[in-house]
Amino acid sequence: MRRVIAGLALTTGVALVTAVPAQAAARPDPVKALKAQISSGKGAEVTSSTTMSVKGKKLISFTEKGKIQPGKGSDLTFKGDLSLALFASIEPGDVHALSALAGTSRFVTIGKETYVSGELVRNALPTGMTWLRFEEPVTSPGAPLIDVLAPGTLKTLLAGAGPAKGGVVKGTTSVAGLRSVAPRLRAFATKGAISWTLTLDGKGLVKSFSATLPSTDGMSVKTGTRVSRWGSVKIAAPADGVYDADALGQAVPIPDPIAEANK
Repeated sequence: MRRVIAGLALTTGVALVTAVPAQAAARPDPVKALKAQISSGKGAEVTSSTTMSVKGKKLISFTEKGKIQPGKGSDLTFKGDLSLALFASIEPGDVHALSALAGTSRFVTIGKETYVSGELVRNALPTGMTWLRFEEPVTSPGAPLIDVLAPGTLKTLLAGAGPAKGGVVKGTTSVAGLRSVAPRLRAFATKGAISWTLTLDGKGLVKSFSATLPSTDGMSVKTGTRVSRWGSVKIAAPADGVYDADALGQAVPIPDPIAEANK
């Protein structure tokens, strides 16, 4: 009898042991993983890019690279690449503003303040000043059309998507479904569906995201974000060469390539 009981105990023990790895293998919830990073004050080093083309020919592309703390701040460098076809299609009065997009500019946002340096504000700054301080958040022209590192956006994308296969999730989401959580998207696509691919790491955190928007008036758009590192990041306001935008006595518009391309 003792042998029988011991055999049953051993068999039960094996069953319990083999059940644990099966549970541990379940992939983490990406939205919960992202929120955990945000609540702990962690951030990421990212690179985002967007390319707009007409009939297969590039009209404009731009990149944004740096570090972010979702919901708290960011330090991002913007660079645009404009085609001659884009300049040929705009009004002469807009050429100067649009040309600034071809240069490099840096955006540091902390709370509700944004500091901007580089081509986009160079002509507005007094001599000796390198940063223009705005008392409200200013969106970089290179901000991704779909911010996959915003929990609401990530949740909307994953709703109805299939399970991850090897850390890769693919899906199709209607523009209407994303517009409420992706403000930049409202300036471009109005209908149709967006095809996207999302890659996650073993913790369920975003590694990369790419999407193709529905064609609008013959224009196709591809956008994506790549995360090179998750962890502690430090974002600090510039210490020197700062000038308040309000002291200029006039508005300093930051051109938006999405709006310009859709004129």
